[in-house]
Amino acid sequence: MGVDWEYLRGIEGDPTDFGENELEELYQSLAGISKLRPRDKTSEKLEMLFTLTQAVMMAKNSKVTLLEVELGELADSAGRGDAHREKQLIQEIEHLKMLLQKSDSKRNGETTEEDIAYDWSSGWKIKKKQMEKDLAQKNEEILQFMDDIQSLEAERDNFKANTIEFEQRLVVATQEINSVTSELISLRDSHAHIQECLAEAQNEIEGIRSHTEELVIEKAALQQNYDQLSTEVDARVDQLQIVLTDRESELKQLRSQIHHQNRPQPGFMQQSMIEYSQLQQLQQEVKKRDTEIEHLTEKLKEAATEIDNSAQIITKLKKNKKSLSEGEATVVSSLRGELNESRQHLAQMRTQLLAAEEDAQMHAQNLATAIGELQAYMAGEFTLGDAVRELKEARNQVRIRDTQISQLTTLVNSLQININDVLEENTQLRDQLKLSPRQDIKLPGVRQSNWQDSKNIIERLTNKVNKLQDERVNLRTKVYELTRELSNVKGSLQVTALQMPHLLTQGSNETMESQINQLSHRVSELIEAKSTEQQQETSQLSAQLQDLRDKCARCSLTAGHKTTAAYYFLGHGGLPRRGCLQPVHTGLRGVSGVNCIKGR
Repeated sequence: MGVDWEYLRGIEGDPTDFGENELEELYQSLAGISKLRPRDKTSEKLEMLFTLTQAVMMAKNSKVTLLEVELGELADSAGRGDAHREKQLIQEIEHLKMLLQKSDSKRNGETTEEDIAYDWSSGWKIKKKQMEKDLAQKNEEILQFMDDIQSLEAERDNFKANTIEFEQRLVVATQEINSVTSELISLRDSHAHIQECLAEAQNEIEGIRSHTEELVIEKAALQQNYDQLSTEVDARVDQLQIVLTDRESELKQLRSQIHHQNRPQPGFMQQSMIEYSQLQQLQQEVKKRDTEIEHLTEKLKEAATEIDNSAQIITKLKKNKKSLSEGEATVVSSLRGELNESRQHLAQMRTQLLAAEEDAQMHAQNLATAIGELQAYMAGEFTLGDAVRELKEARNQVRIRDTQISQLTTLVNSLQININDVLEENTQLRDQLKLSPRQDIKLPGVRQSNWQDSKNIIERLTNKVNKLQDERVNLRTKVYELTRELSNVKGSLQVTALQMPHLLTQGSNETMESQINQLSHRVSELIEAKSTEQQQETSQLSAQLQDLRDKCARCSLTAGHKTTAAYYFLGHGGLPRRGCLQPVHTGLRGVSGVNCIKGR
């Protein structure tokens, strides 16, 4: 039978103050409840049923106690009255028996006496008849009283049976009340637990929002930096084009001056050898930059692996979002894996530091060999054919480096595409979870520092790659200029001995010497600038290595204390959508083009 909630809600006042009919109706409505539906098992409805049932049971209990008291009093009063009346009747019967015995004895003793009056015998007979009537009446009254006593005993038995039934119902009602109270307590506990979970979720949502706002601010700053960098690169390309046009005009002037000279200069060959040695040094600098680019590619690959690991962790967390307690072990294992990765990264950085020291020693040896080659060029040991052969080797190396740079740019672009895919998947998941795009999710047991460190490493590596590409463009332009000048010098040296006195003059020789001195001075300045930049970069790398060592030490300390850090779900982090690197294609014969950082 269902529950008439409208009738129960319409009850006003205390049920204990109700009349007998209203109380009986409420009792019948509550006794007819057999089973509650799931939607009726709310805290308010259960509490209302509990209070009404308790009030009805209390009223019934009070009524039963009153009936028991009245029944006891009635039984006592009836028993006492019957006993007293019975005693009186017994006394009267005994008195009448005594009177009969006396009358019989008198009659037997005085039968001989004839002088007894007739009036006395008739009076005695009348009195006897009256006494017999009274005795019969008393017997009837005794029988009536006995019947009344039996009926009262039957009523008392009925009352006792009713009281036993009421007691049984009261026991059942108390059991139901206890079960309802236990369910109500469990519902209250579950409600409190749900409220705590909601409060924790709200706190997590607030933290996610703040972190998302920070990420948006960082993204805007990165976008602004990329825009500034793109404008600077465009300006630098324009400057390089202007420099190339100026150098071509200067080379044309030099060609015209060489054709108008009368005789060759005695030290011109030595000066050209010096310029060629400087060209070799520039090629060595290009090699150094190529090694640095390879080193940075390795770092980019490591960062890409870290990003893939973070994406895998995100997918695992998405799969295990319904069972966070079961996923704590996996999170701990992932944290241990990250700690091992950080230790491996520290070991790699140590090896890189040793490699950098070895590179510095190698550069010192190369500088010594370059000085020896310069002395050999000054002494005239190397010929022009050797210089041309070395130029061809340098061109081949430059082509190889072009392919490596193109591979690096494709790798960076693929990483950017993967990051954009992860961001799109993140936005879709946020739409499914009905989260705003500026909310991040704080999950227990996962660290945040790895993602931030990888993000910073990616930014630094991309900036270094851009700088190295700019430097490479500058070096290639310088190499191009020097090769053009060397080819011009080679053409001028191929003039026959008969034409030399008529083509060269003393004034043109002086201008040629001044121009060659200017070029040598520029090359020396360029070499010094590159050496200072290299020293600065080595110092920066050493500082970064020290920072990474400190971070790894802190990570090991935190892992030793078994602290639980927080991992923030990937919001708008990573590299921005604008900023894919495009390959740079340049050659020794000319600059084919420089593709800057462009927005997708």
